[in-house]
Formats: sequence, structure tokens, C-alpha cells
Amino acid sequence: MKLFKYSLILALATLMFSSCLKSDLDDLPEYEDNDIVSVQRVEYRFVGSTTTPNGDPIVQFVTLRNKSTIDTKSKTVSIQVTVPSANSTFTESERAKCSVSNIAVMVQASTAARITPAGGSPDLGVPADWSSPHQYVVKAADGSSETWTIQITNFSK
Repeated sequence: MKLFKYSLILALATLMFSSCLKSDLDDLPEYEDNDIVSVQRVEYRFVGSTTTPNGDPIVQFVTLRNKSTIDTKSKTVSIQVTVPSANSTFTESERAKCSVSNIAVMVQASTAARITPAGGSPDLGVPADWSSPHQYVVKAADGSSETWTIQITNFSK
């Protein structure tokens, strides 16, 4: 009986660890696009009046309306930003502090591409000074890369 159990376990293990894949399969192409495809979000972050149970302040954010123009030929992204009206959470005093010098910009790249800051530009998604254009390198999965310029062209309250 023990021999039967061991034989059965060995047969099952052989089936589990074998593969039905064949050698010499065709290589799939790698993604070659290195574009910025959209502006996902522009936001302003601030310490709100609410706190955690420990009494620590909670960082809140407000999404700023944006209209973006993406030019794939010149590799530029131009963003027009509008600050929304004050409300119970985003007070008039916080709205007054919101400026082009302390907002976070988030963009989306082509499938499987990576974006890295270039020339001292801030990380995307982190509040920074956007009063001047910033450059980013978008690297595709196949290794090709392009340098893109992102800028806030209009900031209105």
C-alpha cells in the first residue's frame, strides 16, 4: 500500500512540474511607445482641520480642474488649471494659499513606459513649483526614450 501511495505521489509530482510549452516560441514584440497620453490629475494638498484619533492632522487635497493639450510631435504637455471655489473643507484661506508654486501634477504614460524627471525637475505627484516648464524622460519597454516638457500655461482662481 505504501508503494502505491509513493508511486501516485511521484506520478502527480511529475505531471505538476512538467510543462506543455514548447521551445523556440516566437518572441512577442516589446512596447515601443514613449508618450505621455493624459494628465490624470492636478491637485493642491493642505493640512485640514480634521485629525486622527491620535490627534495628528490629516492632509487633505482638492482636485484642480484642468484642461490639457498634448502634442506628440513636439513632445509637450500644456495644462490650464482652474482652482475651484471654496467650500466647507477647502476654505477661503486655504484657497488663497493655493498657487502654481505648490501643486502636484500626475500624468499617464504609454503602456509599459516609465517616466523619470530630467534636469532637476520635481517628481510627478509631489507638490512642486510649476511656474516654469519641467522636463521628463519617458522610456518605452523596448528601451527607446523621448524627453517631454510639461508646463502650466494658465493658472486661474
